[in-house]
Amino acid sequence: MNEQFSLILTDPRLAALLRHWLTVRRDKAMPGRADIDPAAIVNVLPYVYVYDFRPDSGRFFNRLAGEHIYNTSGVRGGNRFLDELFAFPVAQTIRGWFMHVVGIPSLAHMGVAVRYAGGEEIPGERLILPLSSDGKVADGLIGASVYRREFGVTAGAWIDVSKVDADYRSLPPPGWMP
Repeated sequence: MNEQFSLILTDPRLAALLRHWLTVRRDKAMPGRADIDPAAIVNVLPYVYVYDFRPDSGRFFNRLAGEHIYNTSGVRGGNRFLDELFAFPVAQTIRGWFMHVVGIPSLAHMGVAVRYAGGEEIPGERLILPLSSDGKVADGLIGASVYRREFGVTAGAWIDVSKVDADYRSLPPPGWMP
């Protein structure tokens, strides 16, 4: 058992998502999308996004994104592919993060700053967790991003998400809880 596993999350909403993910996966390496209970993470939902991974095309399909995600990205993303949501350099950066999470699979914790076309730069924290229909092979992800920004300020489209302090971790063993 990996007793060295730890992850320091500064935002309590991200910690709540991780606890829920760990709880619903039970004895599997990772839970499936159907295992996630929105009622159990109601305070996290505005910050959540869910993507399916399509291995045949290598693309990520956005199932949903919370209101906080819409407000900070300026993009309404439900039922669209990642590369349809963002400009090429932004989509490619995000795709790289997502591929690491589903390809290994692993957990990703990030300190991030996004830069908008209007010049504004917003700091935030992000957690990305793999999902699996069979509990073994990652075929999707759930994540949450919390940005520290005053709403009501229109900043325009994301033009850069390269300022990232990414920490990828192997999955904790089944049954592990903080």
